[in-house]
Amino acid sequence: MNRVWKGVWVVGIVMMLPVVGQAEEAAAPVLKEPPAEAPMPAVEPTAEQVHRVVREYISLIEEDEGSFTIEDEVTSAIRTLTLVQVQDGMTKTEDGLYMVHVDMKDSASSEAIGLEFNVEEFDGELEVVDTLIRTVNGQVRDAKAASAPKPSAP
Repeated sequence: MNRVWKGVWVVGIVMMLPVVGQAEEAAAPVLKEPPAEAPMPAVEPTAEQVHRVVREYISLIEEDEGSFTIEDEVTSAIRTLTLVQVQDGMTKTEDGLYMVHVDMKDSASSEAIGLEFNVEEFDGELEVVDTLIRTVNGQVRDAKAASAPKPSAP
């Protein structure tokens, strides 16, 4: 009789273990990762913030080098420029750059030079990353002409 009881008891435990185990699994709280915070949308800089960065950039170069200069990629001349005005507005490119147009004056030739300043955000800070001559005396520069090889002197 003892054997039968042990057998039933053992069978009973064996049969109960899966049931008890399932009950414990179902009753145990399921640990879930806390919901990730939704990323905050990046706050776009205002045109005035980008304009201020461009003005400061020009001022720093003038302080460090005595004047603001740029190489004219079409004529290969180094132009010394003075700030006339930063034009209203800005454009954001597909690459995430903020493009601002600035009117300058060539100190030597008195030509009106239109520059494009490209500003990029790095770790929350805005920085000028490129400057291009876009117009000379109101004439739009051809991008192909600027990137064409310069004629060599004979």
